Amino acid sequence: MDVGLVRSIPPKVYESKPIMQWDNVLAYVPQGREDFFRWGWIVELAKEYPDITFNIIARPKTTDLPNVNEIQEISGIERDALFEKCFVYLRPIEHDGIGLTLIEMAQLGRWVFHTDTRIPYALPARSVGEMMFHLDEIIRGQKQPPSVVSDYYRGEFNEQMLMNDLLGLRAEMEKARPTT
Repeated sequence: MDVGLVRSIPPKVYESKPIMQWDNVLAYVPQGREDFFRWGWIVELAKEYPDITFNIIARPKTTDLPNVNEIQEISGIERDALFEKCFVYLRPIEHDGIGLTLIEMAQLGRWVFHTDTRIPYALPARSVGEMMFHLDEIIRGQKQPPSVVSDYYRGEFNEQMLMNDLLGLRAEMEKARPTT
């Protein structure tokens, strides 16, 4: 059985909203997983962009950079407000698929940077320099992501698609069941 057939879905489907400010980014870097989540790259970016606040969720305070906001715990309402004020989600991860925060930020109509270039509509983030290039382009032009990004993630990652996955998986299991 291929467990990859069932997609993850966020607890709610976000509606796309226009980006109103270009001075906050979001990343997820849990303590103890700094290498895997390339924490050093995010710190380098924070040093290069002192006027941008880097909001790092799932992380206790570990740096003295004034523009790095490390958030260990956050409520649903605070989280939604944080997502809305951020214009990009950074996911320069060692190797990974599509995480829930990525889905939520894309549904909301935010830019997503990811090291895996196979992630639909994500901008490549294979180095600090590549992320700086994309940040500069977005900030300079105050660019909104194409609406197709939000449409794709809202269409592919919702309860109906999850149910379709589960029903399809059940049908495959029924076909694979030995007959007596």
